[in-house]
Amino acid sequence: MSNRANQSDAPHTVNQCCEVIMNSENGAPLTAEQQAYTMIKDRILNMTYMPGRVLSDSEVAAELNLSRTPVLQALRYLECEGLVNRQHRQGWQICALSLDDIHDIFNIKEALGVMLARQAVQCQDETLREAMRAAVEGMIRANEAGDIKTWEEYHRQWHDALMAMSEYPAGRVEGILNNLNDQWRRVRNGLLAIEGRMDRETHEHQVVADAILSGNGDEAEQRMRKHLQSVRHDLVDLLTHLVLPFAPHGI
Repeated sequence: MSNRANQSDAPHTVNQCCEVIMNSENGAPLTAEQQAYTMIKDRILNMTYMPGRVLSDSEVAAELNLSRTPVLQALRYLECEGLVNRQHRQGWQICALSLDDIHDIFNIKEALGVMLARQAVQCQDETLREAMRAAVEGMIRANEAGDIKTWEEYHRQWHDALMAMSEYPAGRVEGILNNLNDQWRRVRNGLLAIEGRMDRETHEHQVVADAILSGNGDEAEQRMRKHLQSVRHDLVDLLTHLVLPFAPHGI
């Protein structure tokens, strides 16, 4: 991807990045480094730090009331994830998405999503199957209420159920998908705000779930692919016509 940091040049390995991320999500008290990572990433994803903005580690440290060292480490981890890009002697630039990035992201998401949907068909664990049904019902209720935040929570639960039902090692596939989803989460709310988009997404998740729960692998694969192609199409259209965290061919 055009904005993605060169892994060989990153000062920390991907494994070190993953270790900080996992440690920040396991409920244990956060270190200063983990606090910095979480707070900076939240500001990037909720658009407090807009794409293209250049930050200095001293500026961020003062804003977060932390010392410069953990902030600098956190920015290096975020560089590994492709959310910031170090600018020589200038600071750290918040990366923008490009159309090339979106196509790269969805090429991978489609390949993985189709694989997970087909594998999930084989799941006979009724607890997991019920979790997927409950997530669909929650998405339907939230959609009817126009509650995007609640819809997003049930959407996350749906994908958690899909991952669990597929029985793929969570640390591998889930880690890849989480990183990809972070890349475009900044524009997702804009996508859901399009009239009819949340209706379509709810329906698309429902029909994928129906295929999985009925045990039809071919149909589950086809419906998952169609869903992800639909999201890609609408997202590209949104980025093309609206002012969003977007650069035509990267920054």
